[in-house]
Amino acid sequence: MPHRPDLREKVRTVGLVSSFVAVAAIGLTLVMDNGRSVFVGWAPQSERLFLLLFAAGICVLHIFPRIQRSHERIGRAMQQILKSIEAEAHARHAPIEFEMAYQARVAIVRIRFAIKQMEQFAPHTDQMREIGLQLLDAMQSLESADRSFLNRLRTPNRLQSSHTPAKGLNGQAGQTERLGDL
Repeated sequence: MPHRPDLREKVRTVGLVSSFVAVAAIGLTLVMDNGRSVFVGWAPQSERLFLLLFAAGICVLHIFPRIQRSHERIGRAMQQILKSIEAEAHARHAPIEFEMAYQARVAIVRIRFAIKQMEQFAPHTDQMREIGLQLLDAMQSLESADRSFLNRLRTPNRLQSSHTPAKGLNGQAGQTERLGDL
């Protein structure tokens, strides 16, 4: 029943408008009344003041739920926008990640070269063996970091749909489109 929320909203709008009219009418009666009004005998000024405050209270009761609903809608929309921005930011790799991966590969090559040079030309002492093990450990740590970067790079983008031309039908990559061939 799509008409029911629209009808409720229309009734609420009519209630809000009638509250404004009641506040305005009672307020004008109080302001313009100098004892010459027909209402002088009808109700004392204190009762008319009470009616004005009561009408203003009803008006406020009509306004607050509208403000609250509009804030909730804005809040939900802002959360959706923020989530999509965060997802986009997490889905893309920052340029610094590529730079760090490149520098890690350069360091791996240099450490490998240093180990080979040390094995060929350095005296085979316990200290040199310890230095070689330290270099080997550093190289393995860099290789591990490089592998984890490549694994993150190879994971499919979370924002893509399950069927794109690059992925093929039903999310299965073709023989020439395998991500492992990077």
